[in-house]
Amino acid sequence: MHLIAEAGTDGAIVALWDPEALPEGFDDRYRHESLELLELLQSEGKLFWTETGSDGAFLLHLFVDQAAPDHLAPYLQDPVEIPAFQVPGGTLWFAGAEYVYRVEGELLRAHPHMGTRMELPAGVYRACFRRCEYPDDFIEDQVRSRLGNDAYRFRDASGGLIAAATFVSLAGIIALIFSRFAPWSIGIIAVGALLWVAVAKLSRSDRYREVGRRSEEIEREFPSMIAELRSPERT
Repeated sequence: MHLIAEAGTDGAIVALWDPEALPEGFDDRYRHESLELLELLQSEGKLFWTETGSDGAFLLHLFVDQAAPDHLAPYLQDPVEIPAFQVPGGTLWFAGAEYVYRVEGELLRAHPHMGTRMELPAGVYRACFRRCEYPDDFIEDQVRSRLGNDAYRFRDASGGLIAAATFVSLAGIIALIFSRFAPWSIGIIAVGALLWVAVAKLSRSDRYREVGRRSEEIEREFPSMIAELRSPERT
């Protein structure tokens, strides 16, 4: 089984856990103990957490009773093994550590894009977690080579058009305010509006959607971290 999940964090820490594995009273304790409680629960096999080095979005590939693909092997770093990782409810959440919960999941319900829920067979697994570290520009180079030069240039041109529309619009608003509605500042606003019309037409084109879809597919082949879970009978 191969599952993919994305997590967002504003605290530079992500976690993977089954709410049913967490102890009674976790939600109240977590408000006051946070890191100490995460460390304790990881040592007990009840969750996994790691520092990311920055805020933002992070991609996890989770493999159940199968190994990570060979193309990731050169980039795997810092293995963390948990001999008895507990998934009693058959549900794993991957999210920023600030969203970890046992009963009170209001934060994740309010910000569903910050975590991903995954379903897998309930049980106790031998787990290994590893961070993925790629050379500079590696993923972008993969996108370029696999999209092909024409599609890649189209993607770059699309991004440039959006950036230009944003810049000209902001410049026009600033000019409009400080020039007290001088005709030339209104002209900048008009140019910005025309650029946004072009962006709207481009974003509805089949080619734009196809190139965007393919780019995302390639990028998602290279996660921020992986987890390998093996059932006792497979270890």
